[in-house]
Amino acid sequence: MPLPEPIKQILNAHEIWLDTGGQNGRRADLSGMDLSNLDLQCVRLENAMLAESNLSGTILRAARLVQADLTGCRFKHAALQWTDLKAACLREASFDRAHLQFTDLSEADLENAGFNGAFLHNTWLWHSRCSSADFRDSRLSFADFSGACLINTRFNRAFFHSTDLRNTDLTGFDLSGATIQSTRFEGAVLTGCRFDDTEKAHWTFQSSSSCRT
Repeated sequence: MPLPEPIKQILNAHEIWLDTGGQNGRRADLSGMDLSNLDLQCVRLENAMLAESNLSGTILRAARLVQADLTGCRFKHAALQWTDLKAACLREASFDRAHLQFTDLSEADLENAGFNGAFLHNTWLWHSRCSSADFRDSRLSFADFSGACLINTRFNRAFFHSTDLRNTDLTGFDLSGATIQSTRFEGAVLTGCRFDDTEKAHWTFQSSSSCRT
């Protein structure tokens, strides 16, 4: 879908705002807007305001959304390959069935975010804050959560392959029904963690904390 002219104007003004250090142009405010199914590939929206926007089905490949406010945004079925979301605020955002290959979510705030059925391949989530996030039925291959906070996060029926969970806080973490292959847990806090009916193969598990199996 071609970009509506008002959206183009907002994006152009924001790019000027970025290039001039805020001296000219205007910071983008797309809060609450319907941006679904648009082609926003390679767009520059660092530090932009997009809270509660609908980005379902939107193409955001290689877009830059570093430190953007994306609280409560909907990314259902969105294309987020190579998208830079480092340190973005994504509380209560929904990524259901989104494609997140090579996506940078490091240091992002993902508290209460939803990733139901999402595909995360080579996704970077190190030092992210994912408390109470929902990754049920997601596929996580070569995803890196090292150093992340995953308290009370749900991964029921998720598929893990070569996932890095070293030095994470997994207190109350629920992996019931998940499939875990070649995944690393060294140094993780596993107090109250659940592994009911979990299939485990070729994983490195070394922690002094307790878990339920």
